[in-house]
Amino acid sequence: MPASAIVFITVVLARAQKTPRRASLLGIAAGVSFALLAVLTKAVAYQVGRGTGHLFAS
Repeated sequence: MPASAIVFITVVLARAQKTPRRASLLGIAAGVSFALLAVLTKAVAYQVGRGTGHLFAS
């Protein structure tokens, strides 16, 4: 399942909650978002390490 789908589903479910479960669901969404950001940052850093030409060519 794509990360964006997990974030979407957990946020939609959290909106319907008024219990501590809401905090857990939003925490899951935040954690998945941060993990996705880390993967994208690592990929860009790798491309920059190869040279800016590789970054914009890929």
